[in-house]
Amino acid sequence: MLTKEELTLLQIVSKKKLVRRSELKKMLETIEGVSLSLVDNLIERGFLSNISPLGESSFIITAEGIKALKGEQ
Repeated sequence: MLTKEELTLLQIVSKKKLVRRSELKKMLETIEGVSLSLVDNLIERGFLSNISPLGESSFIITAEGIKALKGEQ
């Protein structure tokens, strides 16, 4: 089961398809209770994947993340 904060984070990454770490950090500053520390948890659970296509750490939603997101809607 996803928390409200985890769901919000998955929704952000899902809409953007790929989001850079710096970009995500700026977005999350405006959302109370959501921080980059949740990203590590979602990666460990297989909902997000960390990639570095242009040298900067970026995140994409995995198939498991999409399934989890659809299950919450």
